[in-house]
Amino acid sequence: LKLYSQATLVDLPGCYSLIARSKEEEIAHQVIVGHEEAAPEVILCAVDATNLNRSLYFLTQVIELERPVVVALTMVDAAEKQGIKVHTEQLATRLGVPVVEVCATKGLGIEKLAQTLTAQVAQPPVKIKHLDLVFTKVPFLREPAERVSADLSVGTFFWCLCSSFQASQNGRAKWPESVTLLHQSLWREHPTLGRDLIEARFYAVEKLLEGMFTTQHSTDRQTE
Repeated sequence: LKLYSQATLVDLPGCYSLIARSKEEEIAHQVIVGHEEAAPEVILCAVDATNLNRSLYFLTQVIELERPVVVALTMVDAAEKQGIKVHTEQLATRLGVPVVEVCATKGLGIEKLAQTLTAQVAQPPVKIKHLDLVFTKVPFLREPAERVSADLSVGTFFWCLCSSFQASQNGRAKWPESVTLLHQSLWREHPTLGRDLIEARFYAVEKLLEGMFTTQHSTDRQTE
């Protein structure tokens, strides 16, 4: 990627969630949220066009950090061979972040991706468009999220709540006291909160993908 000369690209291990369950995910998690060093100025997420469900689960967590995000939509050629056409512009609108189709083997979209990354540096946080979908399934989180908004943004609080449950088990979590107290009371009142949050995110991903791609089988074409 041809970025400004002072730009540093950090390649992280592939992840399916920001709640680390492996050493690789732990490393990626620490870099993305800025635990050890300053958080990245812009986050580039590679999203597999042949497996959008799994890719968007992770991507929604990254967007909730409310930092500049750019999506590189990869495997587009493989998806088209499977008869799948992703509506890229519509996906970008629904997510609220730039989405650029790329094909590394052919070099397609690489220059546009570099320009988009450069343009996103130091941009203000994006509005998290999918949170209402999540709150549809976990409405009891909306008011607490607003209550701690002075300490954390709504999106960061939601991620923090998901992550702090696991992190608190080994003493790594260092959240504001207001979040720690809410974390304790919410888990006490909603003992299935972990499962509820996972299901809420999958629901949000499902809704985000409605009408987002077209499949072609033989001569028949239908919208999923």
